[in-house]
Amino acid sequence: MNEAVWLVRDNGRATARWPAKLPGAYGGELLLSQAAFHGATDIVIAMLDTGAHVDSAADGTPPALYRAAESAEIDVLSLLLERGALPNGVDRKNWLPLLAAVYSGEPEVVKMLLQAGASPKAKPAGGSTLVQHVRGPFAADIIALLEATPSKPKRE
Repeated sequence: MNEAVWLVRDNGRATARWPAKLPGAYGGELLLSQAAFHGATDIVIAMLDTGAHVDSAADGTPPALYRAAESAEIDVLSLLLERGALPNGVDRKNWLPLLAAVYSGEPEVVKMLLQAGASPKAKPAGGSTLVQHVRGPFAADIIALLEATPSKPKRE
């Protein structure tokens, strides 16, 4: 590893490190969304515990929940939802976490977001439907999940 970012919490104890210069880094800075995409749970926790907003994203980059769904990082996805990430949250580019889950091709990721309240009827940028983006070996399972989930999930 060349340069590394050390995130410190718990009375100065270093809890995680991550390369500062990752492919696609925004200005060479480590972003919450990058840590989420790479499944760096310890870093996501440290960033959130030291003040990062769970739904924040730099201009031109998707939020952390989108990136965790995109790469099917179940532990990070669960953590972000527990910390209050909005399952229907979008930015000005209309980054829908559920669209990323559909792209991941992993039914479990789609199911987690739907259970957290993501709308199966949400429209990605361009006006398409989520079902139009489903591909891969689990396409039928993902379509079934999207079609079986009511637009407004019941609250328990």
